[in-house]
Amino acid sequence: MAHLNCWLLKALIFSICLFILSDFLITPFLELYFGKLDLSEVSHIVGNVSNYLLYLLLGWIFGGFCEEIIFRGYVIKRLAIIFGDTNKAWLLSAIIASIGFGYMHYYQGPSGIITAGVIGFILGLIFIYNRNNLILPILTHGIYNMIAMTLIYLGKERMITDWVLKFIS
Repeated sequence: MAHLNCWLLKALIFSICLFILSDFLITPFLELYFGKLDLSEVSHIVGNVSNYLLYLLLGWIFGGFCEEIIFRGYVIKRLAIIFGDTNKAWLLSAIIASIGFGYMHYYQGPSGIITAGVIGFILGLIFIYNRNNLILPILTHGIYNMIAMTLIYLGKERMITDWVLKFIS
């Protein structure tokens, strides 16, 4: 149980760091050049408890679990082996997987694609650091999705990005 608590704490810290990185540093600057991140696909979550709970579940199943197995557990691992199983091969594999991961978020527009790609790359680095262990990336991704869905439900998904944009634009 103590080992699981350690994984959960690390995942929570990584998730918070991803939010700080994306909402304070990446998204505001991307939006200046590529337009606003488009979250209209999930706008029906705002204030709707049943949709919120459904998307929390889907965020864990498809985001946290399935995307991590596909992009980190399979794509990175297979490409790293194909490229020679060196540290550089693993890094190149993480870059390639993050491009695919970013593109999977095309519905969010160019800013969303790039932001998701950067987040995917960081999740890839977490996987590489814990080679062959998907627990931390799965938990980090799931918690990140929970935080994102909660902010969308509360109508607060842009509060940090908009605050930063006031200062830089």
